[in-house]
Amino acid sequence: MVFAISFVPAVMMIGLAVDFTRASSYSASLKAATDAAALAGATITSDPRNPTSTNLHSLRLAAARSAFNANILSDQEITGLKFNLQEVTNGVRVTTSGTVPNYFAKVLHRQNTSLGATAEAALAANTNYEVAFVLDNTGSMAQSNKMGVLKQAMFKFLRKLQSSSSAKANVHAGLVPFDRMVRVDPMFARGKPWIRQPSRDLGQWQGCIADRQQNHDTDAALPTPADTSTLFDAVDGNLNLFPITPASVSPVPPLPFTPANCGLAMIQPLTNNWNSMNSAINNMQPNGTTNLTIGLAWGLQILTPGEPFNSATPFGGGYTKVMVFLTDGLNTQNRWTTNSNDIDARTRLACNSVKSKGVILYTIGVMDEDRALLESCASTPSKHYFAPDSTQIPDLFDMIANDLITVRLVH
Repeated sequence: MVFAISFVPAVMMIGLAVDFTRASSYSASLKAATDAAALAGATITSDPRNPTSTNLHSLRLAAARSAFNANILSDQEITGLKFNLQEVTNGVRVTTSGTVPNYFAKVLHRQNTSLGATAEAALAANTNYEVAFVLDNTGSMAQSNKMGVLKQAMFKFLRKLQSSSSAKANVHAGLVPFDRMVRVDPMFARGKPWIRQPSRDLGQWQGCIADRQQNHDTDAALPTPADTSTLFDAVDGNLNLFPITPASVSPVPPLPFTPANCGLAMIQPLTNNWNSMNSAINNMQPNGTTNLTIGLAWGLQILTPGEPFNSATPFGGGYTKVMVFLTDGLNTQNRWTTNSNDIDARTRLACNSVKSKGVILYTIGVMDEDRALLESCASTPSKHYFAPDSTQIPDLFDMIANDLITVRLVH
């Protein structure tokens, strides 16, 4: 009799335990799938059809829902399943809910157990960053659509940097397009003490600058008027040096050459104005021959506080400094020579200058490269990447971006 009386409650307790265990399993599955959905949604930072677009909701929703479906145990027994994705700062919030039917608790008038989960994920930079993109703009970048693919990869990278920047981790980026020279905004540079020629000789100057005098062509020493070797020299598109005319000479004599067009895109100093960065990327056009050294030197220049730009923070001042250097070719011409071995020697010195400042240096070769030079130039050999064709450029940029930025569950 005692057994008979206790049997029914015992069976009920076992049944309730079964219902509880099932509900707990589905609840854990729902939570894991919701976490995966939030992480997947937050990783979408650009639209491949329109890389500058900020309307990403449909893409994020599709990615999140796909990840959710791949991770949920089964929605066969979860009824009334609801899925909602909401845009939040730097990421997304995913909320899910549903019910699981009970087997034994029904006798207690509990037909179902309600389930729910919320997850919020956001892109976050691993630290405060100043990132200089030093990009080959030589004529060979027109081949195999390298320039077009590079621009799309850059737009995507910039979206990630923009999305990861927050009150906790500030991110600034700058751009150095280069061929055998670099170019600055001439209106910004005219009359500045870091330009060796006085402004009255620069009326026809379009902003192109050659290598500094050796040995400052490979470093970022601050320009000092008292030491002309530290100053920058204005040139035209054929590397013709604009002559110095003493202030006492009047009228100013005509130039000894007809200035050639200087069509190189301009340097963009460090900024968190992402529209300016996108515009600078859009302006890049392939033209000219290759001088890796001047690209590296000016990449270091925009990461160095002081003139010409005064946009960088001090080294060791709380920002991690990064340079992403991409080229598709070999050294062919600098200010003094077309001997590639001589130019390579200057490039190695410039690489050493960058690394000696503690800058994390990534190098990317596209289709044609001096692998030994670029591997030794990178901070470590593992930070050198090679793209056998132009279609690989976005993947390599993603790998570098993933080094700097992670997607994290924040709630």
